[in-house]
Amino acid sequence: RRQRQMCIRDSNIPLVIRQTAFGYMLNLKKLILSNVKKCKGQVFNISWAGANPIEELYILSADTTSGEPHTISGNARTFAECPKLKKIYLCKDFMFNQYGKNDFYNTANMVDFQVEEGFHSLRLDISPSTLFSRETLVNILNNYADMTGKPTVKLTLGSENLEKLTDEDKLIATNKNITLA
Repeated sequence: RRQRQMCIRDSNIPLVIRQTAFGYMLNLKKLILSNVKKCKGQVFNISWAGANPIEELYILSADTTSGEPHTISGNARTFAECPKLKKIYLCKDFMFNQYGKNDFYNTANMVDFQVEEGFHSLRLDISPSTLFSRETLVNILNNYADMTGKPTVKLTLGSENLEKLTDEDKLIATNKNITLA
């Protein structure tokens, strides 16, 4: 039977998701993960670029038992090469590696990107997709934590997405110490 949806939820086992962990699940459309400790490398990577069929990704929670800061970190190109990816939900403790880049490379079809209230990643680049509505972009800004007094956050939306925001919308980012690019 073909696996179309996978839900990994066990509050007792912190998940470390390694490179290519889901890369060859060619029928997987929806992935729901809980208690994620770390994503290492390009988790949907496969040898032929852009063949991954994942359409929805939900990271509902981070591991809080390790004694380390309660954050998950993705490396460069963590969710790259998922051209069918349309919907993402990230828990507030998911943080992208500040030195990585292109986490959503070749994901130009994303239309729904949600972050949990209090999201505090210092870097997020969702510029590959220009299909976001203004409402989706404003929800991201509203749900970002106030980063005042912390290192400046860089939220890369890309020029087409930035044009959708009003000056008032952009002020939400400014007031939370978030730099829009």
